[in-house]
Amino acid sequence: MWRPSRMCFLVVLLYALASVGSAAEDIPTVAVTMTDIRFRAVFENMIMMSWKFLGTRPFVVPLDAETAAFFEARGVDTLPLPRPFGDHLATFGKSPRRDLLVYDLVLSLLQRQVRVVYFDMDVFWRHPVLEYDDPGADLMVLGQAFDEVVNNGFFIAKPTVRCEVLFTTLIDWVTAVATETQRQECNDLDSFALDYALRGLVGLEASPWSSHPGCLTLSPEQLAVLRGGGPSGTGLRWAYLPVRKFMHYAMPPAVLKSGQEFFPFVARGSVPLDPSDPNLLLLHLWGRGGSPDARAVLACLMGFWHWGAPPAVASVPPLGCAWCADGWPELLAAQLSRDQYEWCFGGPPRNVSTT
Repeated sequence: MWRPSRMCFLVVLLYALASVGSAAEDIPTVAVTMTDIRFRAVFENMIMMSWKFLGTRPFVVPLDAETAAFFEARGVDTLPLPRPFGDHLATFGKSPRRDLLVYDLVLSLLQRQVRVVYFDMDVFWRHPVLEYDDPGADLMVLGQAFDEVVNNGFFIAKPTVRCEVLFTTLIDWVTAVATETQRQECNDLDSFALDYALRGLVGLEASPWSSHPGCLTLSPEQLAVLRGGGPSGTGLRWAYLPVRKFMHYAMPPAVLKSGQEFFPFVARGSVPLDPSDPNLLLLHLWGRGGSPDARAVLACLMGFWHWGAPPAVASVPPLGCAWCADGWPELLAAQLSRDQYEWCFGGPPRNVSTT
């Protein structure tokens, strides 16, 4: 199995020791993300966001040579040689598996007694999110929405034996328990494994992956291994981050037009995504929002942009802009000034505090 090198961790821990500590135990923190050049428009913003709200530079797992060169030229720590990529994205994914890189790296860091904050490159925040880390929890995770499904796009893992057992189980299950056919045909197997293990599900029918044809061959014996690595087998303590403060991209509520103003119409009992709500602290702009460039512009428009220049997108409007067809342009144009709205699509740099 692939493991990061010893030199890699010496570098990481030097920065971790100078980073944010746990209020309860003064545990050093390492921020980790994994990305490729498709997310180029958010690279600077991500560095600024991590430094501003986590107090540490991120440790980056680059998935192509161009991404590695970008971060290394700016003094950001990356996974060193031998790297798990070739010169083209199409060559990646043969060995090691991309869906295990994060869990493997997180486990290695936990074994070195650091708290790990992992985030996908399409996760944005505007508040010191570690304030919501429950000192009594081994692991804090995102809920997919309001359906309790665990999302692995952002999590905070503590260096406890229970957490190490969980990530060891996830890695071993994907590599040794699941078959090669299941690894190829069951979509997002890393997400499935974490959700199943944490929630202690019984039977594939209890999981939303039961509707995926490629996952139907998973046997009760295979699934029992996942349960054993989670709370059911180890007593692992975990919790959801507050879903009203840590949300995922969604279509806006229906918008009713009156004169020149737009008013969101919210169905009774629903909780809409409202970027103007000061209680919204973190937003996972997953693929439903469109291309990486489109999501970068949306993060800016929704108030999650900390870099002093607008997103450096390849075209305006950005290609593959799914949110543009979801009704967000009308709602955001009503919430923002014209200058604010247009700035996110390209404009002169503005001054942004780094403290």
